[in-house]
Amino acid sequence: MDQLQKQKGKDDFGSRRGSRAVRKFDRGKPLKGTKEEAEAIQRIFKEESRLYTKIEANEEYLKEQDNSYILHIATHGIVVKNNEEKEPLLKIALALTGYNTSIKNQQDYGILTGLKIASLNLNNTQLVVLSACETAVGNNDNVLGVSSLNRAFMIAGAKSTIASLWEVEDKGTKEFFEHFYQKAKTQMNYAEVFKQTQREMYQKNKANKDHPLFWAGFAFFGSA
Repeated sequence: MDQLQKQKGKDDFGSRRGSRAVRKFDRGKPLKGTKEEAEAIQRIFKEESRLYTKIEANEEYLKEQDNSYILHIATHGIVVKNNEEKEPLLKIALALTGYNTSIKNQQDYGILTGLKIASLNLNNTQLVVLSACETAVGNNDNVLGVSSLNRAFMIAGAKSTIASLWEVEDKGTKEFFEHFYQKAKTQMNYAEVFKQTQREMYQKNKANKDHPLFWAGFAFFGSA
């Protein structure tokens, strides 16, 4: 079923149907913390990484990342209610360069829907980190189950993903992934590194912020 869904992604990529579906999406506000988060991660990996921000954070550059071992995306995650659209992967998206302009002009460039994501070639990608709100949340389909952004990336070939279960906060997210990547640079078992990071964040915030909201907003999916 996922292979069929991936083929549908190729067929509908940039189509009128996609443009029609994104009319239900809302404009996004600037996220000040995402650039700081990305720069902090690049400082950990240095020459092993490449940072795309502002105009470079677009669909063309993302399509070229077919040999990225880890792909980290920090932006807005969007999940919409759209009873007129039957394809669940057209009800979820990530915001890239051009997103707000496309919302205004009723186009789909920069609105990386789940269907576009499913058409990517990420067979060489071990881990996709979706540092955005509600990227593990999606629309329920009677046949496919919950179609979320993290599932779309796994349809595209990613071996594992880290995605959010609810709206996450900038500062805490940056801190979480700094801790995660400091370990991931030398440890290859990403699932175990993820659990270690969660425990660290829980212990660090235990005195005042032991509620899961502050340490359990992300979940790990796929192989270790």
